Amino acid sequence: MDRVLILDDDEDRHIAFRKKYPDAELIHVYTSKEAIKKLQNESFDWVFLDHDLNNEIMVKSGDGTGYEVADWMSKHVDRLPTKGILLHSLNPVGRKNMMDVLRRVDLKVYDMPGYWHG
Repeated sequence: MDRVLILDDDEDRHIAFRKKYPDAELIHVYTSKEAIKKLQNESFDWVFLDHDLNNEIMVKSGDGTGYEVADWMSKHVDRLPTKGILLHSLNPVGRKNMMDVLRRVDLKVYDMPGYWHG
């Protein structure tokens, strides 16, 4: 069973991922700080990243974007997922920036905007 860390601020997207991957162990986080903490302490097969995190938690905490997680992973290659990273943000500039920073790592990165849809 694959372990998947999903960073997204939209609960509907988390629900869509649960429907799409009923047999996977999905770990849901809503902020970049939560994602980095999970990556520091746990192992994953996949990481799914959204870029824009405009939720209430993020605004109150001063938390950033999915780029911060991508940048952190590029500097901590011992904590990378074993199978790959999927960028599912609808923000084309954000996806490009995450893709650029992840080019530093030797791991498959999939740029799939809107992937979470049905």
